Amino acid sequence: MVAYYRIPTFEARAKVLLGWLESQQNIQSNPTEIAAQISALTRLAKTRNHWVHGMWCSKQASASEIAVFDFRSPDGSDRRTKPVKAADVENHVVAVRERIAALN
Repeated sequence: MVAYYRIPTFEARAKVLLGWLESQQNIQSNPTEIAAQISALTRLAKTRNHWVHGMWCSKQASASEIAVFDFRSPDGSDRRTKPVKAADVENHVVAVRERIAALN
């Protein structure tokens, strides 16, 4: 457990867990299903990272139009800016909670 928590990023922790699951032959639970849930949670973590580390902005006249910039995407790319609504964040939180419940 100490080694796991010294792994600095969520993505790296997920990869370690997935590698460990692949090596388990005598596990009582379904390792394939556990791995699928961890992979799904990892995809959700990428969205979270985009929101947390991206630059948020809104039009001066309307705070209801909010977007997140991704400066790693090339100019002109569809991924350069992405609109975000409160419902998007709420749906994301619900999806994360569902994955956690499935893992439990």
